Amino acid sequence: TAETGDLRFTQTEEAFYILSLAEPTENFVVNASLPILPGDSISMIGAGNGTSLAWTQSEDGVAITVPTALISAGQHCWVFKISYAI
Repeated sequence: TAETGDLRFTQTEEAFYILSLAEPTENFVVNASLPILPGDSISMIGAGNGTSLAWTQSEDGVAITVPTALISAGQHCWVFKISYAI
């Protein structure tokens, strides 16, 4: 498992996971190189029932729009799943 600050990363053949040990903000920016392409989707594990979250990619990293209700649903770790649109 790789890490950057309060973030941890892991993956399977079907998906890539971002684990945040710090509470994310509504505009959560991951300043790391992520394996994400147009058409892929991001959801939150354990909250939101698999609802796809809006995201954009820029030179600064990947910005994920996280609704306040999903932020409040977490306590110790917030897990985001990038599902590949194979």
